[in-house]
Amino acid sequence: MKGLLVSAALFVTFRGVVAGQAQPALVTFYSAGCRFCVKELMADEFAGSAIVPYGGAVYDGQVKVLQAMAPNRFVTVRMSPGPHSFAGENMGYFSLTRKRAKKGSLSLTLQPGQHYFVSLLTKDKGVTFWFRRFTTILAEKDCQEAFKEGAQTEPLRPRGIRKDHLADVQATVYFPACEAGAMSSH
Repeated sequence: MKGLLVSAALFVTFRGVVAGQAQPALVTFYSAGCRFCVKELMADEFAGSAIVPYGGAVYDGQVKVLQAMAPNRFVTVRMSPGPHSFAGENMGYFSLTRKRAKKGSLSLTLQPGQHYFVSLLTKDKGVTFWFRRFTTILAEKDCQEAFKEGAQTEPLRPRGIRKDHLADVQATVYFPACEAGAMSSH
């Protein structure tokens, strides 16, 4: 398995060098928090609100980059430098369907060669299942904070990544560590 991951990483690196493109930026998306969230969701039944790990698609503008981000997972994606607007999807009242979030997107201008960390959480608000609203929370974090929150997460499985974006994934079995002496990711 590790050989496959190394091969995939070399392929993606080679792909970017051969194409002669500008050095890409790296974006690590992660969803960290409680494993089963029973305590948080039970508190939600009585208090009306809980913050739990995100599970769902991740968009860059109108393009679905990740098919299904899973709670307590991470993935690092190579992206072109320039402006990006990331969003998740929300599930609303009386609806079991998920829709791209219209509010709460995170706008970043990615710089070549820089590494960005995006935390994904869900605010679960309401009283019973049918009267709940789930809101995606995206936040840029610096490397140290992201590592502290995401160090125990696991890599996102390939089924959560859109096939047309698999070549853009930086394969790694561990959450990205910060460079020695770095105070921020950029």
